[in-house]
Amino acid sequence: MAQELEIHLFGGLRITLNGVPQTDFMSQKVPALLAYLALNAGPQRRDDLAALLWGELPDSDARNNLRQALANLRRALDAHLHITRETAELRPDTVRLLDVSVFEDGLRLPADLPPAVRCARLEDAAALYRGDFLTGFFVRDAPAFEEWMLAQRARFRELALHALHTLAQLHLDAGRFDRAISAATRLLALDSWREETHRQLMLALARTGQRSAALAQYKRCRRLLAEELDVEPSAETTALYEQIKAAMRGPRHNLPPLSGLVGRDTELTELRSRLASPDTRLLTILGPGGVGKTRLALEAAAASEPIFLNGVWLASLAEVAQAPALPAALADALGFAFSGARSLEPQLLDFLRRRELLLVLDNFEHLIAPAALDLVCQILKHAPGVKLLVTSRERLNLTAEWLYDLAGLPFPANGGDPTDYPAVQLFEQRAQRVRPGFALTADTAPAVTRICQMVEGLPLAIELAAAAMRTLSPSDLVAELSDGLSSLTSAARDLPERHRSLAAVFEHSWALLERSAQNNLAQLAIFRGGFDRAAAEAVAAASQPMLSTLADRSLLRIGRPGRYDMHPMAHQFARAKLAQHTAIYQQTRERHARYFARLVSQHEAQFHGQQDRQALARMQLEADNIRAAWDWGGRRPIRRCSSRFWRASSTSSISRDAIGSVWN
Repeated sequence: MAQELEIHLFGGLRITLNGVPQTDFMSQKVPALLAYLALNAGPQRRDDLAALLWGELPDSDARNNLRQALANLRRALDAHLHITRETAELRPDTVRLLDVSVFEDGLRLPADLPPAVRCARLEDAAALYRGDFLTGFFVRDAPAFEEWMLAQRARFRELALHALHTLAQLHLDAGRFDRAISAATRLLALDSWREETHRQLMLALARTGQRSAALAQYKRCRRLLAEELDVEPSAETTALYEQIKAAMRGPRHNLPPLSGLVGRDTELTELRSRLASPDTRLLTILGPGGVGKTRLALEAAAASEPIFLNGVWLASLAEVAQAPALPAALADALGFAFSGARSLEPQLLDFLRRRELLLVLDNFEHLIAPAALDLVCQILKHAPGVKLLVTSRERLNLTAEWLYDLAGLPFPANGGDPTDYPAVQLFEQRAQRVRPGFALTADTAPAVTRICQMVEGLPLAIELAAAAMRTLSPSDLVAELSDGLSSLTSAARDLPERHRSLAAVFEHSWALLERSAQNNLAQLAIFRGGFDRAAAEAVAAASQPMLSTLADRSLLRIGRPGRYDMHPMAHQFARAKLAQHTAIYQQTRERHARYFARLVSQHEAQFHGQQDRQALARMQLEADNIRAAWDWGGRRPIRRCSSRFWRASSTSSISRDAIGSVWN
């Protein structure tokens, strides 16, 4: 059985063999010799070892003492040593654990290592540092060994201090403030004079709501520096103290009261982590109307409030008509009063420059214009402590912008217990507000599930649908939704006008589009089951830049590479817009039918060749479009596809009416 040797040099000297402590040494110089061999890989000259531990003796006596020490070591650890007449070596391949070696390996971090992995490696390394190198270990009459030991102690201590400092900063940057407090506290226990670490600890305490403790930490730092070094804290440390003290005065947010948020735990965690990161200055929650951007932003802001010394502030911009009114709206949200001497924007920037806060810009899409975007850029440039959380149906398209695409709530698509899905949970909760006895039963669950599927988990649509339960049954609502969006309305007086019906939500987005984009969006609604760039160009004359524009405005969704689709409710709205223009509708359907008829014809020959699988996959991908083309083509003069093609299609999973035909 292999003998497992472990050597621990941090916090003292501990040697174990198969878990049993090894202490039967003739003198302290024997384990000292082992510690030296453990730390210095490779063969060591016996003369050097004798001088290291018995340098005060004549050479012959020193060599004799070394010989006895090596013999003592061999009796306990012979399998782990390689000793010759000239050298001695600890065989590294036989050592199960050498804590100092593992510690150093853990600190060798590649520059491209992700922060989370870097943190984990540093945590593991720091855990090994249980105290200074060979703490409490003393060897008589060996000044050379003592000098070597003190040098190693200083080196490992500095490595540990650097690791703990880096670890504290990484935790601060990631918003893991409790862990930052732990790392900084441990570092200060090793070196209480490190002023930068006092600042790290002050920040971490302040960002967990312990602002009084943060101020007390400053006073502790000031006292230590005065007693030990007779100096005052730096201007940077004092400024942080003043900033934390000022943050304790007055309100810290203007957020409205929040009720429970359903089904967004993952999103909240991701947003809070992103807001805590120093890399993030501008974060846009992007999504279509009714997807819950505002509600999620408010929850994320409330959860992040302790992170920011001066709190979080909400600017609701839905009623701000034009970009020039934006500075006044922000000042009002921040509780900042302008003076009459200067223009508004410089005063606002001066106010923000001295603060660390999160500013939530809600409903920004209608203000995306040069003047408003320039103000955003100026805030990012002149107020380094300010972060912006924006909700918008359209991306701002600024270089500093991080995008967070928000989709609907998870809904049951392929069976399973409906009550496990947030979309169904939200429906049930909201339905109970208008019909207290409402519950999911064997009778109601299928229809509620179908409603959630039809709106694809869109929270506003679910809430409007649930409100209809006062007068409708779930199955009645399913039938009405199949006919259009008119049933999804609310008479709630405290809802914004744009949220009182799903049609109003999409009308708001529609009104923000240029005429050409409106035309393209309406014609793209002719597709069923998605489309690619070539089809969009041929059928709706929609260029790639236009597709990107509509996607950036949350009206198209980017699915698998190269394909687009629409949310079912957006598709229903846009198709209704197209149907208002009979001639354009008929022309668009004609182009759609001809395009997919040609596509089927082009793939027909491949069904009996080497590309049959690729052809079948393409037909399956476009099955809904082919069915729509067949339906329209059936009303036109047609010619049948070849019998060979029909035979091939009949063996596939695509039904005959999905393959279509080609007309003249």
